Amino acid sequence: MSRQTRYSRWLTIGGLLALIFILASCQSGCGTTNGTKSLPTAPQLISQAQDAIQKVTSYHFTLDTAHPGTSTASSIQINKADGDIQVPDKLQAKANATVLGFAVNTQFIAIANRQYYTDPLTNLWTETSQLIDPRTLTDRRTGVAGILGHIQQPTAPTNSNVGAVPCWNINGKLDARYLSVITGSATQLGSIINTTICIGKSDNLPYQLRMQGITIQGDTAQTVRTFLLSRFNEPLKIAAPQIA
Repeated sequence: MSRQTRYSRWLTIGGLLALIFILASCQSGCGTTNGTKSLPTAPQLISQAQDAIQKVTSYHFTLDTAHPGTSTASSIQINKADGDIQVPDKLQAKANATVLGFAVNTQFIAIANRQYYTDPLTNLWTETSQLIDPRTLTDRRTGVAGILGHIQQPTAPTNSNVGAVPCWNINGKLDARYLSVITGSATQLGSIINTTICIGKSDNLPYQLRMQGITIQGDTAQTVRTFLLSRFNEPLKIAAPQIA
């Protein structure tokens, strides 16, 4: 065997050994820095969440208000709400609210611009025009997607979960004016609130928006609203109620 032949064989064997070493290393960190997988950035996750929420056909939501302020003549303080959205224009929910200092329980249904609520005194359905238009919640500019897009100074994502759902936690700042679709009341002009969102790792959907600060008149710096989304794409049938 010539010297050149032996040299070529050693180069081949050396190359194979190097390839085996690289493949073995990839099992624990290929495409990573110092063995740690590169994390998605906050802007990437927010953009993906905006796209993902616009593709769902329905979702369940809850809204909970902690440390509420004092309701005023021009504001309704929603303490708790539990309901469903059927894209693009249907909503149904039960809510506990404070109106002029009085706690009331009601149900409401909105189908496009047709809106209904149960009178807290008689529990009878009444038609109105002063509730949330569900189309504002599903619109990319004004709804959940729009709110996500207006978050400023987002922090680097961290590991978290909402219930049993692993998600990316991101903190940021948000102008309160973008939250009227959630609060159901006119928001406080110029108020910047601390906002936390959690975006699902497997589906990019927003599972939680947590907002602390003065969103509507009567709030305090300690007022916290938590908007949870779940049960994406489950079948729903929302219909107008019978009016007596």
